[in-house]
Amino acid sequence: MSAETERLDFALGQIHGLMAFALAVARSVPARDLLRIEYGKAEQAAMGQAEKELVSEDYMDGLHDVRDRISSFLKPAGAP
Repeated sequence: MSAETERLDFALGQIHGLMAFALAVARSVPARDLLRIEYGKAEQAAMGQAEKELVSEDYMDGLHDVRDRISSFLKPAGAP
């Protein structure tokens, strides 16, 4: 296994671990509406920062994927 592959696998492990933690927090927070609002603000700031740094399209795709996954989980019950 190459050093680059090891670094990517390590980063993927970290990302999956952080996603699991984020979902656990979202499940346990009593003010889910407030969490949804604050996450929206934080996500917009992260997107703005990434755009300033001229990151790759793959990086932005990754940000969008995480945003979509977390946002779908935070939708109110019964929302499309």
